[in-house]
Amino acid sequence: MNPGFKKIVLALDSFKGCLSSKELAECVAEALELRFSHCEVVKLAVADGGEGSLNILAESLAGTLQKALVAGPLGRQVPLKCDASFAQYRECNWARLGSMAIIESAEIIGLPLLSPSERNPLLTSSLGLGQLILQASEQGCREFLISLGGSSTNDGGVGMLQSLGAKFWDKSGAEISILNGAALSDIAKIDISNISTALKSSKFTILSDVSNPFCGSNGATYCFARQKGADDGMLEILEAGMRNLAVLYHKFFGIELASLEAAGAAGGLAGAFKAVFGAEIISGTEYILEAIGFRQKLQGADLVITGEGRIDAQSTDGKLISGVCRIAKENNIPVIALAGEVQSEAAVKALGLAQAISLNDPRLSLTENMKPSTTRQNIQNFFDNNFILK
Repeated sequence: MNPGFKKIVLALDSFKGCLSSKELAECVAEALELRFSHCEVVKLAVADGGEGSLNILAESLAGTLQKALVAGPLGRQVPLKCDASFAQYRECNWARLGSMAIIESAEIIGLPLLSPSERNPLLTSSLGLGQLILQASEQGCREFLISLGGSSTNDGGVGMLQSLGAKFWDKSGAEISILNGAALSDIAKIDISNISTALKSSKFTILSDVSNPFCGSNGATYCFARQKGADDGMLEILEAGMRNLAVLYHKFFGIELASLEAAGAAGGLAGAFKAVFGAEIISGTEYILEAIGFRQKLQGADLVITGEGRIDAQSTDGKLISGVCRIAKENNIPVIALAGEVQSEAAVKALGLAQAISLNDPRLSLTENMKPSTTRQNIQNFFDNNFILK
């Protein structure tokens, strides 16, 4: 390591299912401080609108954490061979700042809440997110800051809207009672007259970690549903439903979502908020980096260390690592990235990284590498043996 380094800023996104942003920063700082005791190490907990956003924003904005009981992602599921449904509820956090509610969708409908065998975007629903919004509204909140990253859903926001009072009918005029990804093609009419005036007049700001539109080849389904458990057959069903829903949102609310940037965030939730509430959709990365004073904390820094679980083509598209690299470049500060796996050298080049490090031990399975203890050891091994800025 260049002995001239005096200050290093750590801004790593969480490694999903392994370590949080804060835990990673602490682990890297410990490894650095063991070898470079005279270097100032600044540890930042960061996020892009996905997992971890709530705690970071609550701390940065001095919000007070609250608890609520709402339906999880399988809160209303249609079993494959019968008509019954069941409720699955979980306690989640949200934060209150005066009349503003700060909500992290991943707390309620996040993919890590489901086991691999439970992941099925035909069955998951955003119902619980709407329940939490309704509870916050009933407590007097009139402004909502909602981070959307990391969801397990692809229901175009219909579950969330149903919780708030919206009604959906099929072509025969029958009301649809269970709304999830599988139901989207059946919808023919949307009525929001039962959504409260308080909610309709509230301000919604949506933090997105992607820029994908609602549907199409680069939309919510084809880009993200597979990682939520969809197979090829499910993709076709989901995309047909999203296209139908895009037509209906345009018909009933006058909003064209099919090509709207970021409308596909969280399986189309961003589009639903835009269509029904006129929400502003902004970059979660930009908002959170501004909230924590990232630019100010870079002053005097010689190096930034960032990272995420996997560096791939999506890393350049609204993800935290892209925002960190852009701001560091504006300040002429080199950046290295730590990742479990580096899949795209093109992304490394586009991000302008000085180095991108694959931490995973090739002798171990992915499951073993994703254990927190293994990741900590992999980080320690890197800084003990290989940390030389090229």
